[in-house]
Order: sequence, then structure tokens, then C-alpha cells
Amino acid sequence: MSSLRKTILAIIVASFLAPLAPAQQVCPCIPQTKLWTSTVCESWDCASALLTDGKGDPAVFAIPIAMQDHRWLMIRQVAAGAYTDDSPYAVETFDRIAEASARLASIDSDRWPKILSSPDGKLLVIFLRHPETRRRSVGR
Repeated sequence: MSSLRKTILAIIVASFLAPLAPAQQVCPCIPQTKLWTSTVCESWDCASALLTDGKGDPAVFAIPIAMQDHRWLMIRQVAAGAYTDDSPYAVETFDRIAEASARLASIDSDRWPKILSSPDGKLLVIFLRHPETRRRSVGR
């Protein structure tokens, strides 16, 4: 075999094997930070509509607020960045139960704090941003 044929054969073999070799490509993307947010729904109809919009995404779920009315709190995970959370409820994320339970214990009961685990393994502490205004009954 001549050296020209060997060179051509080597080029052909290399061109077929090159895509199989792992290539280290630098990703120009910025890693996304996930943020848990809340939305208040006035009824189950609103909550079920938002669950339907979630299309089975495990990062979208509903919990009852359990106050005097029958509202639902929709919790969902979004990519942080330009998102602004204007919900009356704050959602804080923790990796460990000790941190989450310490935070839960530090929140006043008039802010209706709750703790729950999320599908991504994080612990969420959810509470009212501003204390609930209590109405006093006036006797006549």
C-alpha cells in the first residue's frame, strides 16, 4: 500500500471516528437558579386551572391556606431572574430540616407559617409577608 493510500484511509477512518469521541465544549449559557414562588387562588377552580396549566409538572402544586376562607396557595418553581414575586406569601428554600425548622420557629404565628418538602428535595417555609390583620368583634 502506498503512503498516499494509507493517508487517505487514515483520514477516512478519523472522519468517521471523530464524532464518536467526546468533545469538551464550553457552554456559553448561564446556570439557571430556581426560585419557588406562590400565587393565591380564591377558589379550587382557580387552583385546578393553574394545575392544568402546569401539565403535570411536579414543580407545580396546590396547598390549602387553611384560614377563615377557602383559598388555595399555588406553589411553583420558576427560573430566577426577571421574575418578581408580588404574592402576599413568601417562600424560603432550605437544604436541611434543622435550618428550615429553626426558621419556622422564628416566624410569628400571625403570619401563618408552614413547612413542607418539595419534589426537588428542598424544604420550603411558607408564610405571610405581612401579619394577618385581625378584626375585633365589637359587642353592642
